[in-house]
Amino acid sequence: MVPGATIVGIVDDDEFFAAGLRALLEELGHVVAVDARTYEDARAMVEGRAGCEIAFIDLMLGAAPSGADLARRAVANGLAVVVMTGGPSLPNDLDGAALLLKPFSREQVAMVLQEMLRRGKLRPALGVAAVEGDDRNGQCGSARRYRERAAELRLAVAQMPNPHVKATLRSVAETYDRLADDIERGDGVGVARPEAG
Repeated sequence: MVPGATIVGIVDDDEFFAAGLRALLEELGHVVAVDARTYEDARAMVEGRAGCEIAFIDLMLGAAPSGADLARRAVANGLAVVVMTGGPSLPNDLDGAALLLKPFSREQVAMVLQEMLRRGKLRPALGVAAVEGDDRNGQCGSARRYRERAAELRLAVAQMPNPHVKATLRSVAETYDRLADDIERGDGVGVARPEAG
């Protein structure tokens, strides 16, 4: 875990979409502690908080829009909430929640998190999370791992019928490639560093 990182919970029944969002959040320096696929698991996360500071909640879990109920519970329990949907607006009674329209990019996720930070809903994360085992001396291996993750995501895109998930996975794969490029150039931005001070 990156010290000072925001602890995040994801509620989405689509495994590929959740994996793409997890990768985006981790690349932005956050830690995904809970990845709930069912209403029951998500309710336990929202009510027990599971140490999460923010929850990304898809409005449609299965065939029912049960995510709206979960989002209301999360807001009532003091969690920062980002509602993910293909619809153009937030459901009623979700004042204070942010809206993230599917499909979304890395930049849109970063903007939503910045807005939550600006509104005092979150504390700042340290920056880009390191891939497990990364260090200054192992950056070539790190770049290789980022390239491998990008290749895995591209394979998933080829098999994915959902255009929203495809767009998100493509964005994550491109991010991994950019991180690998930075490491190979010696910029080192793909590795988290503690803030000086």
